[in-house]
Amino acid sequence: RIKATPTQDWNALTYKRAAEITTNADSLILPVTLNFSDHPSFPNWTRFYTCTGDTCRTNNNDSTASLATFTQYGYKSLLTTTNGIDLYVSTRTQTVDGQPTQVYTRHGAWLNHSFFSIFEAAVTYPKSQNQFGNYVRYNATVVGDLANSRPTSPSGASSATWRGALVGVPYTSVRSQAGRVLRGNAEITYNFSTNPTIHANFTDIKYLFIPPGDYTSRSVEFTDIPVDQSGEFVKQTEVGGVVQSKIRGAIYGDDHSEIAGAFYDREKQILAGFGTKHSP
Repeated sequence: RIKATPTQDWNALTYKRAAEITTNADSLILPVTLNFSDHPSFPNWTRFYTCTGDTCRTNNNDSTASLATFTQYGYKSLLTTTNGIDLYVSTRTQTVDGQPTQVYTRHGAWLNHSFFSIFEAAVTYPKSQNQFGNYVRYNATVVGDLANSRPTSPSGASSATWRGALVGVPYTSVRSQAGRVLRGNAEITYNFSTNPTIHANFTDIKYLFIPPGDYTSRSVEFTDIPVDQSGEFVKQTEVGGVVQSKIRGAIYGDDHSEIAGAFYDREKQILAGFGTKHSP
């Protein structure tokens, strides 16, 4: 893992890490994209994706994302460290008529075999172009070098644990909520068996920047998530045909040292990416 000395540039190091990881990356995870608009002609929408290898597509194929979209993404500023994982941020601003109207922000982390992030596009059009309305869009992504196998039990142990961090957003339909970022602890328990499962537990979820108190939903949990032969896993719950929650992730590295993914919970209104490292 790259460590910076006081004289080194974090931006240069994260781009170096990006190049190292994406050279071998063969897996893209993008469970869902959320869009909230204040224009009556452009209603709020949610798009769910199905991912195969390095490509993700919506169910009706009206949107496609590929690994190439994320291969050059580094981070500019170190924000905080959670369970040994450094969280970074990168922001790009575009202007119209001299006003900052489009702010693209990505929070996340590079590990050794994968990276996870939450992306926010906050767009405010000037009056001269306000026929488009204002909107905020979120997605969570993971890119990495897939293990392509499942871990084996060391010394007959019944389970193993991976620990790390999450970064997410407490999405709402209110456009003014843009810019609020969450961080939290991520703990993944892998249960060894003929049909192995994962238990994902996300705790101590709170605002990264905003001082007034913690996020109202401090924990999110997913249980009995099946893991396929390649080390990928997904679980989705629905009520009346409406997706209530979804988690998708994978095991990364030949040594199964990392587990990363993204999840969505409609009731608790959180979208997040997470990354973890094996904890002996």
